[in-house]
Amino acid sequence: MLNAPAQLLGINGIYKFSREVKKWKNYNGNKLKLAGITNYFMISADGGTGGGAFRNMYGKFLIESSTFLNSKEIALIGDKFIHIAKDWDKTANDLKVLYETGNVNILDNISRGIQKIADDEKESLAMLLKAIK
Repeated sequence: MLNAPAQLLGINGIYKFSREVKKWKNYNGNKLKLAGITNYFMISADGGTGGGAFRNMYGKFLIESSTFLNSKEIALIGDKFIHIAKDWDKTANDLKVLYETGNVNILDNISRGIQKIADDEKESLAMLLKAIK
């Protein structure tokens, strides 16, 4: 995630997604709604694991592992991933609203939310890398 081999992968891919969402303002109504629902299904637990579902599971894994490792830091990072999972779920819901309404005015907010997720994931993964070294 931190050192992905391509710009579309890992943390860089999340930042790119944040930038791309802003470009959706130029889409016509049907294309905009299609972008919203397609990305909703990739991110939501309804159709995929691209967002909250995986982060929630990973956060719980880290918390459980922290007891065996006797590491409060790993538990804290696990909590951070559970919070990030909730942010992904909110983003998915916002994308569903985009599909339902076609309201381009929410795109900047969606983009900012995705950027925050990328920032939080980058920070959490860097903390994890440091903790395991």
